Amino acid sequence: MSTFRELFADPSAAYRMQPLWFLNHELTDAQLRRQIREMHAQGVGGVVLQAQPGLRTPWMSERWFEALSVCVDELKSLGMHAWLSDASIGAASACVDGMVGGHPEYRARHLRVQSLRVNGGVTYQVRLPDHGSSLVCIQAVRISAQSAEEGGRLEFMDEPRDLTEHYQEGRLRWEAPTGYWFVAVFWECPTGETTGSGNACHLDVMDREAVSAYLQHACKPYERFQTDFGGTIKGMLTGGLPVMPHDAAYDAVAINADGRQPLRKLPGVSLPWTRDMLSKFRELKGYDLHPRLMQLLWDIAPDTQQVRSDYYSVISTLYCDAYHGQLADWCREHGLEYVGGTADDALWHRICTQGDQMAVQACFDRPGFGHQDHAPVPERIVAARLTTSPAHLGGVKRVACTVSSGSGHGATLAELRTSLNFTCALGCSTIMPHAFHYSMAGCRKTDSPPTGFYHNSYWPWYSHFADYAARQCLVQGTGSHVCDTLVLLPTETAQVDTWHEGELCAEPPCRRLLTWLSDELLRLQCDYDYVSDSRLQAAVVRDGRLTFPDSEVAYSLLILPGCRVMSVHAARKLLEWRRAGGCLVILGEPPSQALERGQDEQLQDLVAELVASPTEDTCSQSEHADDDIDAVPQSGQDAELHSGEGPQPDGVPSSDEGAASDEDMPSDQDEAVYSDEDADEASGSVEDLESATGVEADSDRMASVHDYHSHEKSGMSADSLRPGRVVCHPTEDVEPEWLRSVLSSLLEPSFTLEADEPAERRDIICSRRRHDSLELFMMHNRSDRRQAAIAIAALAGALEEWDLETGSTATADAEYATDHTRWYVDLEPHETRLFVLDCSARGETARVEGTVGPQVLDEIDLGACWGFNSGGQNVVILDRWQLVLDDRVARGKVNLRGFGQANSYVTSFEIEGQIGLLQLVLDDLWRHQSGGTGTADGMRAVEIFVNGQSTPPLAPSDWQDPYFVATDISALVHPGTNELQICTASTVDSMASLSHPAWLVGEFANLGGRLTAEPDAIEGYFSQNGYPHLAGIGTYGKRIDVPQALLDGRGRVILDVGQVRDCARTLVNGQEVAIRLWAPFEVDITEELRPGENHIAIEVAGTLANLYDKATDPAGLPGPAKLWVIG
Repeated sequence: MSTFRELFADPSAAYRMQPLWFLNHELTDAQLRRQIREMHAQGVGGVVLQAQPGLRTPWMSERWFEALSVCVDELKSLGMHAWLSDASIGAASACVDGMVGGHPEYRARHLRVQSLRVNGGVTYQVRLPDHGSSLVCIQAVRISAQSAEEGGRLEFMDEPRDLTEHYQEGRLRWEAPTGYWFVAVFWECPTGETTGSGNACHLDVMDREAVSAYLQHACKPYERFQTDFGGTIKGMLTGGLPVMPHDAAYDAVAINADGRQPLRKLPGVSLPWTRDMLSKFRELKGYDLHPRLMQLLWDIAPDTQQVRSDYYSVISTLYCDAYHGQLADWCREHGLEYVGGTADDALWHRICTQGDQMAVQACFDRPGFGHQDHAPVPERIVAARLTTSPAHLGGVKRVACTVSSGSGHGATLAELRTSLNFTCALGCSTIMPHAFHYSMAGCRKTDSPPTGFYHNSYWPWYSHFADYAARQCLVQGTGSHVCDTLVLLPTETAQVDTWHEGELCAEPPCRRLLTWLSDELLRLQCDYDYVSDSRLQAAVVRDGRLTFPDSEVAYSLLILPGCRVMSVHAARKLLEWRRAGGCLVILGEPPSQALERGQDEQLQDLVAELVASPTEDTCSQSEHADDDIDAVPQSGQDAELHSGEGPQPDGVPSSDEGAASDEDMPSDQDEAVYSDEDADEASGSVEDLESATGVEADSDRMASVHDYHSHEKSGMSADSLRPGRVVCHPTEDVEPEWLRSVLSSLLEPSFTLEADEPAERRDIICSRRRHDSLELFMMHNRSDRRQAAIAIAALAGALEEWDLETGSTATADAEYATDHTRWYVDLEPHETRLFVLDCSARGETARVEGTVGPQVLDEIDLGACWGFNSGGQNVVILDRWQLVLDDRVARGKVNLRGFGQANSYVTSFEIEGQIGLLQLVLDDLWRHQSGGTGTADGMRAVEIFVNGQSTPPLAPSDWQDPYFVATDISALVHPGTNELQICTASTVDSMASLSHPAWLVGEFANLGGRLTAEPDAIEGYFSQNGYPHLAGIGTYGKRIDVPQALLDGRGRVILDVGQVRDCARTLVNGQEVAIRLWAPFEVDITEELRPGENHIAIEVAGTLANLYDKATDPAGLPGPAKLWVIG
């Protein structure tokens, strides 16, 4: 077995990238094998076999499975992995659409809610068309006179009453009693037909029967590969069909459409729903949701938080059981990993449509998430932590991420590296690039995201990027996570606060607080995991730390960001932990509303005891608390929903008061600190509490909280904050410095960063792992500016730096003491470095205060002029054509007689002087033709003429894509104007058409669309010197004379060619020296130089943006180059 160090040098396939391979054209055995070999040669470890739009091989046909068999065979021969996928066009559209067509009960549905205000004392009539929906009920509740006006704040006066019997023949006719009324109409609606993938019907993923049928269609047919399950075929990647499809780009639920008129939006708002939802809810929660439906959107009764929490709990339970549960069971029964997760759209979308995200992620053997761009923004942190945290808590080693770029065809490997580094710094250990396209022909090049495969000019050097990614995945996928801090997800609070007076609240306070906290903790180099309320209940208190049954991590600090709603069970766990020495930080409102029905007061008592010194009375009260909570009716029992009314704990607004305004909240200096040890010293009377918090105290409830006292920020020292502490910040506006001070006081950090200015270290993320005696510190700079600091680890050992780009290891300069190691960290923008501390060894102290830069001993200016070779890959885009429909002249050219039609496309181009090879390349011209052959009487379906002469037959192109077609027109062109005509003909078949630009490709320079002879030399970017659309590798060359004195051992010779756009390979005298996929581009060429004449060649690759997006991005070398002699 390879050692960890050996694996780092050459990671195995398990840690290498597993791209989503978009199978999107006619699948041929030869092309499938060729592309798999291409991936293997460039360091890819496996592929996700995924059908995509454009696929011509029928999905789930015998030919489809024959093609996959070829893939599995080739992958097995190369030691690569295969992953099945249900996230395919077939699984998401053809399969579901066919199922729903025969079983309309399998179709997804949602609850559409309309509302209106009614003046009583009259017979009220209104037309309420069903739009193909089923009426669930109509409810009305009396409101105050002030609420009667549209837009006025709703004030409800009594309980809802049912009006359903007053609805007949599409109308509500109701003799409304005197007063003012608010009416809500609830419809069970089938999801609109335009919301599924491929405009298919959407599947009801909360219905076990529907998902079981889906599994038979989308998964069971793959059992023919069962002999390779668990071997070459590692698992199944699910697309994670959501409970409700939504438009993440516009933060809007995109399902509220008329099924018969899909473009028509229906009135009202939508909520997740399923068949027999009311009976399923009663079965799981023990009471009837029907009379409480209004509470899902409006704060009508004191128990609203329990109703909403129970509703979303049912949603996540049904979703996890019916969809993920059945797919996971099928995978595990067949020896496959179940892999999947959620996209990086807002957490709050998923909370509102799927419930508990930690529960969803816990369904996977390898949880995952998706990133659609390379920006290191806080929302990506939340998405990543929602995935990595369940893995850490559950002892799962691997976490997956489908990484794509938001830059389209202009994505560079430097941008992909930025995304990769940030993603891996957050804990990802399996990279699934999204995506590698089998073909880019036709509309396939507009699929999103675009290809990262062989079409890109950087592809010959991709193995360096693949190795780099694999090393990061190896580091994050082995050993154990090192972390002290937990953050309680305010999921239940968000569910309660997401709807206010029937309107969606996209920015609940707990969302802002969690997002800020998730970002700020990383800026303070405090790594953390999320925990859900339900997961917290299962935690184990051991040696003063909070642990979980399957986890190797033990936590000493828990932070509650705006967690107003909490279960009594979780609160009791926190109290047990605090007594054992655990520390808590409460930000914003403390818990006051219980998940359990009728248990608000008990929760408030527990929280009061949590923040107080545990006296004998309060301890005994907690000891008997289990008797109270166990009396609450459980699932399947009949129960009435208690109001949960009762006094609120001090500092917490009641549910109908809402949150306090900024003016009412105390300043950032008014924090409360609680400690068991302070019981004898505290003077925190009720009056002290009121002055500290600015909120009137309930003297009965808080009489026992005698150690509740306020502290100034400056007074919070390590001596005043000890284990077993609870620290509160009563507002949501938390200062970073306050949080830093609290963390440093409550935790005994085993790792810190020191810098003269905080800004010099705030963008450094430190992710720690432990592998046997090795402590691994992955340090990432998430910003666009350099970061530098002194790292201090409270561990002794020998420090090395392991190079993520080359796989080499070397001793790092460090200062050692008996109880710590100290070293200097210098990170360029978006750079990641890996430091490894071997605790089984001892290092020798070296300078760590910063490195002294090398001295420049000599400088040689190489100038800006270089020879240049395009490799015959230059391009002119032909995108302007004259179209003649039913061209009577063209009929003769295609030998069309009698009946039928011929169309012609005509364009022209200019040639100056003599040029070299010239090909015409066409994109997807034959997409309606079977092989492009002719028809009866010698008529040809496609005929191409250059200057009136017929071109040679079209053949598969060797440029860009084998599904492009090309013909050599070098012999048919001449200096001056050249005319190109493409004629298409048909009798009864579909006619071929020119729907995409054509290209002229060859040995020429492109000056404003004119083809000229290639220049001998250029200065600067090749994209600005006659090669604006070059999508291949351009080679710069220069001969230089090197004097013997330059090589006399005075120093190293460094070639500096400036800021290359975008990747470069440097050769000296025909020998490869270095490949640089991102900055810095300086290359040490000392060993390859020889006295006298030397030849330097620099191969440069740009992106596909200038070709497919018609962009004008710089590509090539920027200008003057230099040789530096340094020593």
